[in-house]
Amino acid sequence: MPSKKTLKITLIFLLIILIILACIIFYAFKIEPFKIRVNKIDLSENQNSPIKLVQFSDTHIKSDFTYENFQKVVDLINQQNADIVVFTGDLYDNALKYSDNENIINLLKSIKAHHYKLAVYGNHDYFNIKSKSADTSTESLNYSQIMKKGGFTVLKQQSQILEINGKKIFIAGIEEDHCKAPKKFADPNEKNADYNILLCHQPFLYNPYEECDYNLILAGHTHGGQINIPFFSRIFALANGSNFFAGLYDLGPNKKLYTNVGVGTTRISARFRAVPEISVFSLDA
Repeated sequence: MPSKKTLKITLIFLLIILIILACIIFYAFKIEPFKIRVNKIDLSENQNSPIKLVQFSDTHIKSDFTYENFQKVVDLINQQNADIVVFTGDLYDNALKYSDNENIINLLKSIKAHHYKLAVYGNHDYFNIKSKSADTSTESLNYSQIMKKGGFTVLKQQSQILEINGKKIFIAGIEEDHCKAPKKFADPNEKNADYNILLCHQPFLYNPYEECDYNLILAGHTHGGQINIPFFSRIFALANGSNFFAGLYDLGPNKKLYTNVGVGTTRISARFRAVPEISVFSLDA
């Protein structure tokens, strides 16, 4: 039979473990999801006049992450003095349950870019958007309409040539129903641009286009795992994104893929060791 001293030590040890777990849970639910970091990635050799691109992703606006929380993200974006701002999908978590179109559109409008604001669809953006306003005359809007009212061009299986400082940037946006072979709109090889960018919500969506000469592929979706318990991180990676878990990947000469860990949360309103971010790129375009 254990001695009283042994039982006392065991109880103290268990109490310490419980306190640590309680602190971790509190941090994961109440602190980390509301932090936001600015992750700067320098891909430019021209330090005098690089083009600055800001990416944000996976806002998952919902009842516990509202426009007031999104305001802090917008403020950080506007501090970056961006030439281009891109959003790689998942605006609302589930717009059938929660939406706040008026406030969200106003915040999207307030995002500043010297030249262009672009967006692509995420998997959550296919939910129908319905206003929760008591005013029944309030317009019901889908994702594309919301983003356009916010000043963003939505690239839905589309591409554009952007011109900045005399340089041509080819940028394409693909969505969930991508094809197995590169569509003509998304193949930059004959566009003669100075820099080629592909936007896709889920990182794996770029696979059919991997032979194309993209300099930078921007994705989101994975949330960087969202909840990362040491030694078990990949268990929590969202489907179809675990090959490009988070951060910058080198795909070959002058070809990078970046998976943004996103801003919001889904399934469970917690983050642990996956701090929300905006990513800021200096490009040699």
